[in-house]
Amino acid sequence: MDGLRMKRRDKICAVTLTVLLVGMIVAMLNANDANSSNSLRAKKSVYRSSLAGTWYPDDPEELRKQLQGFLQEAEIEPMSDIMALILPHAGYQYSGRTAARALKALGRSYKRVIVLGPSHRVSLPDQLSVPQVSHFETPLGQVPLDRDFIRRLLEHGSLFKSKPIAHQGEHSVQIELPLLQVQLQAFQFVPIVVGQCSLPAIERAAVILKGLIDDQTLVVVSTDFTHFGNRFGYAPFSEDIPGKLEELDMGAYDRIAALDAPAFLQYQAETEATICGRVPIAILLTMLDASVQAQRIDYTTSGALTGDFANSVSYLTAVFRGTWPGSTVVAPSDEAPGALTAT
Repeated sequence: MDGLRMKRRDKICAVTLTVLLVGMIVAMLNANDANSSNSLRAKKSVYRSSLAGTWYPDDPEELRKQLQGFLQEAEIEPMSDIMALILPHAGYQYSGRTAARALKALGRSYKRVIVLGPSHRVSLPDQLSVPQVSHFETPLGQVPLDRDFIRRLLEHGSLFKSKPIAHQGEHSVQIELPLLQVQLQAFQFVPIVVGQCSLPAIERAAVILKGLIDDQTLVVVSTDFTHFGNRFGYAPFSEDIPGKLEELDMGAYDRIAALDAPAFLQYQAETEATICGRVPIAILLTMLDASVQAQRIDYTTSGALTGDFANSVSYLTAVFRGTWPGSTVVAPSDEAPGALTAT
């Protein structure tokens, strides 16, 4: 009997030891997988802006000095309740001063900055593209992307995509980064290239974005206003060009200040005003509550700067004052652009 008991005990011990060993091996494999996955998520990948040396100086000291000069020249009182901006996206020699005036109005820091800029070269029908890299780099250094925020956007895969070609050489988003680096210094970046979107896609993008942002978020819409002249295929008038351009642009701004996205889009369609960032503007307007106040900061044209209105681009800056409310997060959906599911 004692021998049988010992054999049974030895057998139980052997089985127990085997189970423990298997468990340890499985745990180690899972840990390795988790570490590998975390390593992949944490892997550093940098997108280097291609604008340096063309749209702005490629020398860090020269670039910083230029932008600090623009900010020092800007005479405006800081505001602590700015939640969004409209900024131009031309080369700094043309629109840098206009952009700096709005940026100097920022009276606080932000954890996250989202820049919505139009796609100038790549067709993105009813799509918005975000990059899957960890940092953007300019001559002023590297800025980390908010990868968790981007991951949550990509959960809405029928609308938000990651198309590297959409970001390569696209100046509308990248041009804002050095300005933001000088004014805000530390923040996480969310660059979004916006495609050619229908009204349902605009509305869906607005609800998704609004559901993810908080009061530590600054939203920047990157857009130039009217592009006038044969170079741009748009010359609806030939007399009093400066006055007619301002009238045209202020008509668009009036709809923007009223926070009326459909009216703004209708005005643009009726006048055919060549406002390249009309879709990003419409997304922002759709995100805003009625209590938000818009304030125009500056307006000029390249024609006024160069003295030549044969071809001219308009630059307008505005701030939007208020607070981003806590909103309902939109559940991922692969349905049509107009379909939304709240959680």
